[in-house]
Amino acid sequence: MKLKKGKFKKIFKWIILFLLFFIIVIIIIMKFFPSKTEFVQIPIPEPKVSVTKQWQDPQGQPMIEKNYIFYGLNGLGYYQKELEKEQNKPTAEELARQDPEAAKLSPLEIEEKIKDPDKIILYQHRLQTQKEPTDILPFAKQPFNKWRTDANQYAFGSTTFMKGSVVDSPLTLYIGFMRCEEATGVMWFYYDGPQYLLNEDKDYYIGNADLPYDPNNQIGFGSTKTYHLHFNPVRKTLSVYTEKFNVE
Repeated sequence: MKLKKGKFKKIFKWIILFLLFFIIVIIIIMKFFPSKTEFVQIPIPEPKVSVTKQWQDPQGQPMIEKNYIFYGLNGLGYYQKELEKEQNKPTAEELARQDPEAAKLSPLEIEEKIKDPDKIILYQHRLQTQKEPTDILPFAKQPFNKWRTDANQYAFGSTTFMKGSVVDSPLTLYIGFMRCEEATGVMWFYYDGPQYLLNEDKDYYIGNADLPYDPNNQIGFGSTKTYHLHFNPVRKTLSVYTEKFNVE
């Protein structure tokens, strides 16, 4: 009887040791070889824009000072989304058939609900001429405070975005300061210049974006690639493209 108990204890001890070893192996695998989970898009908050000053220069030209706070690259995929949204709208005739109450809407309300061929042409043109990089890592489409690599390294820092030279863009001359705040996960800058530049629906090149780069799926800390950072003052979007646009 004692021999059976001793044998049982020995077997039980080996089972416990095996389970402990198995748990340790699992922990090591999870730490050094993190699993790739399915990408889930987290909405990027709307940018905050505030006017701090307005005046006229000696020639009577309207001037303005504005502060911009961005929480992510909200311009990535922007024109594709807008194109699909516009293409899915009904024509005026289709709206009248689908909604009997449409006749009570104002001309402006009807205009917003129906398909606009000019907008479709604009979005298609920008998609064809302003190419987004195809090698951007998925997390770059998330809010800045969610930027983490597969190795769980925080990928948003003080040097992620850098202002371009004043000769590269009509806008950079008037961007007085540009800063990335790692602690709060925001990028902000202020514009101090003529109002008319902010009324243009253009994606202006304003600097460089050094983003994590992973060509071989083996990203390491410091592996980055430089893209071209763009800002659209009308659409309030921050984007990256393969080339510089609206630099004259």
